[in-house]
Amino acid sequence: METPIGKLAAKGIRISDILVVGLAVAVGALVVAFLGHKADAKEYNAAMTAALYEQTKAIKSLTRAQIITTCVMSMPARRREMEFSDSNSFCRRLADLSQ
Repeated sequence: METPIGKLAAKGIRISDILVVGLAVAVGALVVAFLGHKADAKEYNAAMTAALYEQTKAIKSLTRAQIITTCVMSMPARRREMEFSDSNSFCRRLADLSQ
């Protein structure tokens, strides 16, 4: 290959051959990286789905507890303990309806 600098050759191997081999290696590396990334993405998606499911359960539980607490605090003092300890109290039924 003739350039303004001079003739480019590497001991009998033309530069175009070196470029083709280099390009083939680069494409092969990209394919391997892509296939590895696909497997990692599946694991990541599964882990993220499980984490979001657990987070949603926790938020629902905290919301229910907050509804019960707010309802009990709005009751007169003489009814608070009864509302909080009774499993079928108005506040617990109200919290169950909101879920």
